Amino acid sequence: MNPLTLTKYNSWIVTFKAVKAPRLRLFCFPFAGGNALTYKDWSDYLPEDVEVCCMQLPGRGNRLIEEPISNFPTLLEAIEEAFLPFIDDVPFVFFGHSMGALIAFEFTRYLEKRHQIRPDCLLVSAHRAPHLPRKSSTLYHALPNNELLERLKSLNGTPDWFFNEQELVELSLPMIKADLELCECYVYEQGPSLEIPIIAFGGTRDKEVSKESILQWEQITNSSFQMFSLPGNHFFLNSSQDRLLSEIYKYLRTI
Repeated sequence: MNPLTLTKYNSWIVTFKAVKAPRLRLFCFPFAGGNALTYKDWSDYLPEDVEVCCMQLPGRGNRLIEEPISNFPTLLEAIEEAFLPFIDDVPFVFFGHSMGALIAFEFTRYLEKRHQIRPDCLLVSAHRAPHLPRKSSTLYHALPNNELLERLKSLNGTPDWFFNEQELVELSLPMIKADLELCECYVYEQGPSLEIPIIAFGGTRDKEVSKESILQWEQITNSSFQMFSLPGNHFFLNSSQDRLLSEIYKYLRTI
């Protein structure tokens, strides 16, 4: 498969391997600063009848020149419009890493409230349970650009070559700041517990998100809960991709 072969269902939802008659769709939400390319190879590791659909938010990838979104109400309404054609199609599951986990959770609640539908499972990765407060009071989205870039380097999730491409850095900073603002200004609102399984993943060396804070996801569902600790830091999504996809594969086969 050519990793750059892209099928666009719309500007928000793309896939790198379209499935003619999928049994299930896995919708993947990006981490802060990330884009759809993060998940370009996932179809190669998952059942052939599962279509991996990547959420492409504005301000990144092929939407680089678009205005990024920095608040949840606007973001959820926009995703809803893009997602509506899939509601009566085939069953679906959500996956999100870091910021993506928070978006996937809030969109799950949004769909339940607005359309009385829900994914078959919520897969969350590298993010504390949403009802817990942030560990740090620092608002990274408000830092001067040079300090913010040093913060990004310390997370080890951005390739080194990115920081040497000054034009790309300047184009990407508004999106990165919008993503950080989305997360840092997030306020959890009490609501009904979810009625779907939650499977959570954490990195054994993640200094940003503790195992204890991930275990707290169990408190927001009335269904089953599992947690897997995988080798790596906050971006074990890359370093332990095989292990992560192995666990996701085993669960998707049961649906």
